[in-house]
Amino acid sequence: MTDVDSESVPYFAYLGLECRPDGTNVLPGDRRHAGDVEGTFLHGGVVAAFLEATALLHFQSSGTKARIIDFTTSFLRPGALTDTFATAQVLFQGRRFSTISVTAWQNDAAKPVAVGQGTFRLDIV
Repeated sequence: MTDVDSESVPYFAYLGLECRPDGTNVLPGDRRHAGDVEGTFLHGGVVAAFLEATALLHFQSSGTKARIIDFTTSFLRPGALTDTFATAQVLFQGRRFSTISVTAWQNDAAKPVAVGQGTFRLDIV
């Protein structure tokens, strides 16, 4: 397992992503991530980007360079403007392609705010 660098992509750095050693990524509840005028909910685009970033960082942590082919996000409940956590799980991995699932939650992992699933093209680094 290699070190994960959320600063390697400028947009990841802008989002302020934090990569924890246990594989959980954190999106801080920053006002610039707000999707409403009052600043109480996360913008859906930020949540979708966070899910994609979590998938890519998961591949990076295993020393695999991955390029996105397709990614679908399902929003399950409103995300409050607070820290949001996400983990990725590989559903299928072949020699050249992989399918991965990502789950994002806030206060309770049993109540996800969004889930995503994507297909990625793999290149060994």
